[in-house]
Amino acid sequence: MVYIFTYLILAIIISMMSFGKRISFIGALMINIFLTPIVGLISILRTDNNIITHHYTMTVVCESCNKVFDESHKKCPKCGCETVITFSEKNNVNLAI
Repeated sequence: MVYIFTYLILAIIISMMSFGKRISFIGALMINIFLTPIVGLISILRTDNNIITHHYTMTVVCESCNKVFDESHKKCPKCGCETVITFSEKNNVNLAI
């Protein structure tokens, strides 16, 4: 009985190492339980980190002076123009490593 309890605790601890990886906690736990925790540890260590995430931020571009600023302004801080303003998206790519 002690061996089974130790085996399950070891499987859960090794499965917690899968956070931030492309393998889920449940998937890693199943590998650790049905195979051995050593095979689970090897599979977690060989798995890549999370995939690339894209973050978009909204910016405002004044068409009279081409000044770029954030969305909170109602008029251009450079020229004071408040008639023609267009929105554009700025793509920031971050790697979840």
